[in-house]
Amino acid sequence: MAKAHGRENSIGFGMRLQMICREMNGIAWEAADILVRGRHERQKQEMKTLYSKSEANLRVQQLAREHGDLLLPHL
Repeated sequence: MAKAHGRENSIGFGMRLQMICREMNGIAWEAADILVRGRHERQKQEMKTLYSKSEANLRVQQLAREHGDLLLPHL
């Protein structure tokens, strides 16, 4: 697929993560939930607008619909 777009030699990989460290696992998950769920409606709309055409973000949204918020026990 990359070759069809002239990118067969420049494929890269990117991952956007936020690390949350706390003394206890449950407290870390609570902090993560607050980070994700605590967004204002304006922030949610901006994200939808800014990234609505990003293939990577569309794939993440698809994975979340299929598997939920957690892809692995700690991711």
